[in-house]
This record gives sequence, structure tokens and C-alpha cells, in this order.
Amino acid sequence: GNVLLGDFIKANDAYTELLEIFDPSIPFSWELASSGYLEIGAKAWQMVCLQFLGETKRARVLASDHLHYADEHHDSMTLYHIHTFPALYCLEARAWQQAYVIIENYIPIVKEFGDPVFILTAEVYYHIASAFIGNASSLDIAVNLLETCFKIGFKAFGVSLSPYISDLYLHYKKPELALQWSNSILEHVNRTGTHSKTCELLRLKGLALIDTNADADKAEEAFNQAISLAQKQSAKTFELRASKDLAELFYKAGNIEKAKKLLKPIYNWFEPDEDSIDLAEAEKLLVKLSGDEIN
Repeated sequence: GNVLLGDFIKANDAYTELLEIFDPSIPFSWELASSGYLEIGAKAWQMVCLQFLGETKRARVLASDHLHYADEHHDSMTLYHIHTFPALYCLEARAWQQAYVIIENYIPIVKEFGDPVFILTAEVYYHIASAFIGNASSLDIAVNLLETCFKIGFKAFGVSLSPYISDLYLHYKKPELALQWSNSILEHVNRTGTHSKTCELLRLKGLALIDTNADADKAEEAFNQAISLAQKQSAKTFELRASKDLAELFYKAGNIEKAKKLLKPIYNWFEPDEDSIDLAEAEKLLVKLSGDEIN
């Protein structure tokens, strides 16, 4: 629940506490927990929280180790959390090809079990990743699948994956659809309070406004809303992305110092991470802004 509400600190603390007290030697059917085997479910959710919180290296370690559990566990629920969460982590880290490979390998497994909800979610991940790596037809399929999620009441899941649709519309040069989709989902989350990805929806709305040649002030407002919410949620990754996009807007308007003042503090908060796409993009912009190496 805390993840869906956007309280990532509280959620991460809960997963940490749970893992500290978890004792597999106790004779209990741990695999009957709501996310399958308890340790795996907790680590699955924690890797996503850590990515949101900007703990990118810790998230990556959990994700890279997670698939190894498949050798020991064979129930449907546990396998779902073993495969889909590393794929989700890769989507969150924008490692599209890795996400695609992980979920492509999982789909035959989930289809063998035949659970319709697990199949639906796996196909959502698959077509999102597929669209990002260049398979344009997967975008329409992903949209239809997410609309199905909303229709059958699987709305929290639909919200959490919705920003990728806005991102993909922008990727495929369809900013009007990106803006329409972002606004539609934002209306939903403002009614329901499911704010796990509101920062991203606002950021992508800002990018869509720019690409539709809207008033730059409206885009700036969307970016600032994303930054403000990310700060309240301690969602450093989302704050970095929105700050980078707003700094880019300032840069194009000639406001170099304003752009540096915005982006540099959040960039410097992160530990160096050569594998982080977000940090690499922020660094590239800072170099462009300074005309020199970052101090």
C-alpha cells in the first residue's frame, strides 16, 4: 500500500524490517504469503523502491541476484515475483533490452501455469520493452493491454505502468497522444490517490507540452510539480529526471546558470554509478552547461 501511495521511504523500511526478521528455518509455508515465498516477495518490491529512492546500485544488486531463485522455487506466485520484478527494475532503470530478454524468457513459464492475470501483466511488460527497443506495433498492443487492466479493476497496476505509454508516444513522435494519455491518468490518480508514478506522469506531460509547442510556462509548471512531489516522496530518481528535463528547458532558453543551479545539487546527491542511464544523461547536460568537466 505504501508503494502505491508513493511513500517509498516507509515501504522500503518495512521491507528491510521484514527481511531482518525473516527466518527460513521456521517450519512455516512461506510460499503462501501474498507475494509467494516471503523473502523473494520482499526483495522484489524493495528493488523497485530502492530504484525510486535513488539507491541505484543496491537496486541493481537485488535485481541481478533475483533470477537465481528460479532454481529453487516452482510455484506460480513466487516465479511471478522472481521474473517480473527484475524486468520491472530494468524498465525503471531504462534498460529496455534487458527487460525484454527477462520477460521473453518468463512468458512461456507463465503461460504453462495459465494464470490469466499473471499472463496479462507479463504481456504488458513484454510489449512495453518490445516497443522501446524498436517494435512499433507493440505500442498499440501495450496500450490495449493497459486499458484492459483498467477495465477489469487492475487499476493500481495500470497506473504504475502508464508513464511508459506516455514515454513511448514521445519516443514515436506522437506528443499529442502522450499529452492526452498523461492527462487522463493524472485525472485518475488525483481521484484515487495512487501516486506511485505521478512524478513521472507530470514530467512526461511537461515533455509532451514542449513537443506540442505549448507555452513553455506550462511545461515548466509540470516539471516543477514533478520535482516538488518527488522531493516529498524522497524519490531521487524521479527528481533527477524532472530536474534534468527542466534544466534542458532553461538551457534552450539561454538560462545557463539557472539550469546549473537546478540540476547540479540533485546530480551530486547520487553516488557515482557508471551504469545509470539517468546519471549519464544528467552528466552530459551538466558538461554542456559548464563547457568543462564537472567539479
